[in-house]
Amino acid sequence: GLSGQGVIEAAAAADKWAIGVDSDQYSQKPLAKYKDHILTSATKDVAGAVYNLVKSVEDGKPATGVVRADLGSDGVGL
Repeated sequence: GLSGQGVIEAAAAADKWAIGVDSDQYSQKPLAKYKDHILTSATKDVAGAVYNLVKSVEDGKPATGVVRADLGSDGVGL
C-alpha cells in the first residue's frame, strides 16, 4: 500500500535500503525509480493459502482454527 511506498521513498531519500512487504515491490511500476534501494520483499503466498483451504474442504476435512504460514511451509518468501 501507500505506507510501504512511503517507506521505500524515505529510504531512498536517506540513501538506505528498504524491504518491501506483501508482494514483490521491486517489480511495481510506481516504485521503479527506487529499485536501487529495494533490498528484497517479504511476500505472502495468498494463492497457496486459498488453494489449501479449498482443497481441505474438497477433501471433506475443512481446515479450521489458526493456520501458520511461514518460511518453513513456503507460506511467505523473500
